[in-house]
Amino acid sequence: MKFGGWFLILGLLGCGSNQDPMGNLLGNPSLMPFGMMNLPLGSSMTGVVLNGPYTQASPYFSLTGSGFSLQTQIYAPISGLVVENFGTKVKILYNAHVSVVLGGFSSSTFAGVYVPQGSVVGTVASLGAPVTFEIDVDGKPVCPLSFLSTQAKASLYSYSFSGVGANQYCN
Repeated sequence: MKFGGWFLILGLLGCGSNQDPMGNLLGNPSLMPFGMMNLPLGSSMTGVVLNGPYTQASPYFSLTGSGFSLQTQIYAPISGLVVENFGTKVKILYNAHVSVVLGGFSSSTFAGVYVPQGSVVGTVASLGAPVTFEIDVDGKPVCPLSFLSTQAKASLYSYSFSGVGANQYCN
């Protein structure tokens, strides 16, 4: 009985399980979601254009598409806790070290809400405006490419910017 409380606490914290949403939020520097993220657009979206490479001056991917409409839904690229929502910009915390910042769309998802990967977090705010996709590690933006799933990378590789393939999009 003496140890029962500890097992309850450890169970609530999600130790040993990456499936527990609160377990990921505790953070572990070695627990990086490499190859786990989707693009914030539906897989059926056509005409998606990667507007430019990730650079220090533009530390995010900027996506537009000929198939965008005001009803185009924006999805959580990974499961996490919404920690900020400014109406057109949402920050999702994956764990204590990794967060995803999505911008350029209209969102009514409240801060403090846990969003599963693939859940709708908003809709395109205006036609022609890009949807931005940024990943921060310990508060600093990093190139999203290594965090994207194989499927997400495959959709990016079919696009180019000034003759540069998506695999060269991180400068």
